[in-house]
Amino acid sequence: PRPQPASMVERYFSVLPRVKQYLDESIKTAKAAGCTRSIFGRVRPLAEVSTVEGRGNNPLDRVAVNTPIQSSASDIAKIALMRFHDVVKKEFTDARIVLQIHDSIVCECRSEDADEVEKRLVEAMVGVSVLSVPVKAQPKRGNSLKEV
Repeated sequence: PRPQPASMVERYFSVLPRVKQYLDESIKTAKAAGCTRSIFGRVRPLAEVSTVEGRGNNPLDRVAVNTPIQSSASDIAKIALMRFHDVVKKEFTDARIVLQIHDSIVCECRSEDADEVEKRLVEAMVGVSVLSVPVKAQPKRGNSLKEV
């Protein structure tokens, strides 16, 4: 029922009032500037949001809050990807980066190199220290994307 989620959100914000403050301030700042920015300065204009349909109530507010977080996470993943690419070129010539999915980096390597490749990939990902909190990486292995 609709009242239940609203009650859950109210309880969440009562326990974590600074989160609510951050969200409100993000919306206010984005609307005043007409755009949002990632922590690296990448800009997303809010003018394009008015064309978004079917995205629920207050799409502008949602974009003002989500874009800086998601864009910053994407920027961090791209930095890690570039750093790991350098590692692969120098240390694991048989390995290759296959793709990036959101904040995940998928690579292929020989099974005998897997432990070291995994270690170096995690180092590249957690080594992007631009936040006041640590970045964590959880490696997964498999013989296909379906397995990971």
